[in-house]
Amino acid sequence: MFTSGAAGLALLVALVCDEITSGLDTVTRRGILDVLEGLLRDRDDLSFVLITHDLDTARPYWTRESWSSRVRRTGS
Repeated sequence: MFTSGAAGLALLVALVCDEITSGLDTVTRRGILDVLEGLLRDRDDLSFVLITHDLDTARPYWTRESWSSRVRRTGS
């Protein structure tokens, strides 16, 4: 079942972000990350998985770091 708009967002509990900032300029990358930050602030029940090769982009958001399907680092 696919939903869209506010109804779809209301059902969302986990958001998988696979290379969402890859190849983007700095301003666009920051804008996308600002939207994600806003969602996380507004929704206590929402989590997201950020998949990226750019560790500098991911570092402010990680609570666990995984390489090759093994958790390498945990924290907040």
